[in-house]
Amino acid sequence: MKRSFLAHKQWRRMSPLVFLALTLVLVACDQGSGNGSGSATETTTPPVATATTAGIQLGPQPCPAAVQAPAHWNAIVGTNPTKAVEGVICGYLMGVPTLQAVVKVRHGGAPFLLDIGVYTAITSTKPIRIFTLTGLLQGDVSISTYNSLLTGQVDPNSSRNKGHASIEQGVDLYREFK
Repeated sequence: MKRSFLAHKQWRRMSPLVFLALTLVLVACDQGSGNGSGSATETTTPPVATATTAGIQLGPQPCPAAVQAPAHWNAIVGTNPTKAVEGVICGYLMGVPTLQAVVKVRHGGAPFLLDIGVYTAITSTKPIRIFTLTGLLQGDVSISTYNSLLTGQVDPNSSRNKGHASIEQGVDLYREFK
């Protein structure tokens, strides 16, 4: 009888500490919605990313009419009979509210090679090249929904393509530039 009385007395001293510890654990684990309503029937939709800053839209954007034609870029990139501007895409690649243009130049003598130039101040008489990438074998380029530059090309030395004729090689090297 004496032993159970001492055990009960110890439990009375320990119970507030156990209660405090359990409370802290439960509060730390609470992953509530954060809106304070506490309603279990409420549903929330995930936010849709439309713009990062005022004036900066995500993803590829329409180019201004003055610069969207490939012929506009011929003198700027220095095309010749063996290379021609294949296309132009625009976007907010630098995180500032002015568009940048990605100019795709395809080689005529080697139709599988692509050069890429990224320009800022695109509506001025002398756009400024801020990035260049040359010789992408069977290359392509696009602007991601997060305003980064995505490239794809054949890596002739990869395990997939090594030892195969160039016509049998596939695009297997993808890179992202921010």
